[in-house]
Amino acid sequence: MIRDVRQIQLDAAPGGSFFYLMDMIYIKTMSGTLYCFSEDKHTLLWKYDMHGTFQPDKSVDPRYAGIVYMLNFRGDMTTIGAEKGALAWSLSMDTVVEGVRTYNQKMFAVSADGRIAEMVRRTGENPSFKQLLPPGLRVLSFDIFDDDGVFLTLGGEVFVYDMRDYSLRWSRKLPAPLMEMAYQKTSSGLLHFCNGFGEVFALRLQDGKEVWRRPLLPGPGTNVVHAGTNSFVCGHDGQMVAFDSNTGEPKWRTRLKGRVTEAPAIADE
Repeated sequence: MIRDVRQIQLDAAPGGSFFYLMDMIYIKTMSGTLYCFSEDKHTLLWKYDMHGTFQPDKSVDPRYAGIVYMLNFRGDMTTIGAEKGALAWSLSMDTVVEGVRTYNQKMFAVSADGRIAEMVRRTGENPSFKQLLPPGLRVLSFDIFDDDGVFLTLGGEVFVYDMRDYSLRWSRKLPAPLMEMAYQKTSSGLLHFCNGFGEVFALRLQDGKEVWRRPLLPGPGTNVVHAGTNSFVCGHDGQMVAFDSNTGEPKWRTRLKGRVTEAPAIADE
């Protein structure tokens, strides 16, 4: 079971971005402030005022060499160092950007209408968008796993492209509405989804084949997060479920306080 270990009072209500990186905890508030706390002592290390409303569920991506990427709804991107909170560089892309990822020493930004741009990773220079997804689709989420670029649309379509040449590998329609995808690089390589009906299901990244589907929640759920062979998902009503990543079999449940909009951050220990 999970218990409440420590509560920290912030200056404003959190805005949906909460993650763990390099023994530090990051929390973004609705007012546009990013807080960085030490994971062991829960002391404030630094905070950065972003001066604007940033996309709550797509505004922070902590995975790349200690750099935090933040996006707003206009397509402005700000990057700061994760260790000290110092500004690295900023860029305006003049379009709504739904995801920023790096692959093969390049940075990729994906717009809401399904266009993709390659940029210089360290400076953000030379963004040039070109249409990749069929016109008329609204991108909900985008990520890169190995050589595969995975796009999830608002209508529940999943498109997987080879990022080396942008060729389409496979696509399929899933029951909408969907939350953001989560990928676990196991021997089978599974993509995990949760939809608005509380169903959690897994697709094989290689070919899009559905491996399993289970009704784990009574209603809408969050994104799925992984830790070893276990996965976790939360219902908006506060229910949290741990399940086997390969089979979907539930292992335990608990109840969290209040409305939950994002699955918990998992610390590597």
